[in-house]
Amino acid sequence: MTRGVELFLTSCPSSHDEEIEALGRKLEPRLRTQLQRLRVIERRNQTILGRALLVTALRRWGVKVGLEDVGREPEGGVVMPAGFFGSISHTDGVVGAVAVKNVPIGLDVEHRWHSFCDVEWLLPSCSCSHHVEDCDCLARLWVGLEAIAKASKKPLFDGCSLSIHDNDPDLAFQRWSVITIELKDGVFAAVASAIPVQAVVPVWLERTELLDCI
Repeated sequence: MTRGVELFLTSCPSSHDEEIEALGRKLEPRLRTQLQRLRVIERRNQTILGRALLVTALRRWGVKVGLEDVGREPEGGVVMPAGFFGSISHTDGVVGAVAVKNVPIGLDVEHRWHSFCDVEWLLPSCSCSHHVEDCDCLARLWVGLEAIAKASKKPLFDGCSLSIHDNDPDLAFQRWSVITIELKDGVFAAVASAIPVQAVVPVWLERTELLDCI
């Protein structure tokens, strides 16, 4: 990959927002129908803003694309223009998206104080030598594995077993290029790519700025 991956981010309100609601009316019909079934306003906002960020990322590549062009695949992935791969992720109050050419890519965004006890049993194989109560090893491990799962289009867990790469997190990280960065307010983001990534460059957009350009 000849350039760094731009990670587009914006804040996400948990309450109703007229401008975001208006933006949602531009989504493709099937996704609009799915949004109507979501009772949690923040989830609706996350979906709409995630698509808006993805469109922004694609337009940075010179792709003429609108919100109606980035629908949802049956298994949950994002419908992308031919030759492009993208990923969307969100956590409380923050939404992010990435898009690249010709290379599978995955993104995960999480707050470091979320509970990651489901992956604590994986720490010994990931060479954590300083795991204490307030370290961020679990958060970094989780976002990295989630990003790999999204890039490979596989669920992270199958029951109690790790689905990706034969239940071996070390092998997963060897087969994928993963960069993890710490953002503001204790948020971690990880990008996983099928080929080496030079850098992940966060691009924060004010919500009004994002809405104005879509």
